[in-house]
Amino acid sequence: MSDSAPAVRRALDYRVHLFAVLREKTGTDIWTCSSETPLSGSQLLGRFFEAHPALSAMRSVTRLAVNQAFCLEDPQLDPNDEIALIPPVSGG
Repeated sequence: MSDSAPAVRRALDYRVHLFAVLREKTGTDIWTCSSETPLSGSQLLGRFFEAHPALSAMRSVTRLAVNQAFCLEDPQLDPNDEIALIPPVSGG
């Protein structure tokens, strides 16, 4: 007879840096997404905009950056990655 408890799967926490209007509208510069399974870039974007439906119009123009580089594909993310969501910005 074994006394060991079944292994508990720990959630993966992705820390996402928010910029410009995304930061202003959410009121935070870091958004954390927890998942039981690894996420791809598109899955993380989907979860962000599901959690913030008022920003859904920004989805098609928001860029995903991983480890300080814009992503052109749909990368598999690691919770240790530096992840950022960057909407269009203008300045003068």
